[in-house]
Amino acid sequence: LQLLTKSNLHTHTNFADGKNTAEEVVLSAINAGMEVLGFSEHSFHPHPDIYGMASPACQQEYKQEIYRLKDIYADRIKILCGIEQDSFSGIPTDVYDYVIGSVHNLQFGEEFSAIDLAVEDVQNAIQIHCGGDPITYTKAYFEAVARVETDTQCDIVGHFDLLTKFNERAAIFDTSDPRYIKAGLEALDALLEKDVIFEVNTGAMARGYRP
Repeated sequence: LQLLTKSNLHTHTNFADGKNTAEEVVLSAINAGMEVLGFSEHSFHPHPDIYGMASPACQQEYKQEIYRLKDIYADRIKILCGIEQDSFSGIPTDVYDYVIGSVHNLQFGEEFSAIDLAVEDVQNAIQIHCGGDPITYTKAYFEAVARVETDTQCDIVGHFDLLTKFNERAAIFDTSDPRYIKAGLEALDALLEKDVIFEVNTGAMARGYRP
């Protein structure tokens, strides 16, 4: 992907957990002087605890809408149709311009636990599934991140440090702990062997979770 200065590839809409329609986002991007706008809606997953588009039909509708907008606004902004593929999605992605691979959930047995929906989810998972040890949770997260390119066939690794989203408020993880650093570096080493881009995601800062 060749990107210009004013560009964004991680964009959500009301097709999943965003607040605005895709066209409203396009118009806002044009008004902000952006040159490239990539949509990357959360892919559908049949499990009710994993958020994303509501159905395969909804995902098809999303793709059609982005291509419609791509044609309408072609002379004002370059629009790309991507997808944010959760590590458990398993939905074909070869019809998209690019794929963001993300780990939003950890699987413990038959149960999925969300990483970024609520701090209580993380704290409960640590207590119930990790013996109360945040480092065990950390290792599980970074092991999943290390596999994200294999699991999703992504072009871009999404929010590598997602598990720290609530850390400023709740101080769940000691990010200076050598065991934490080791787990993160091992995931980095695994992904650096792949042909992927690491995104810089400022969503937690934009929402006030981190300074």
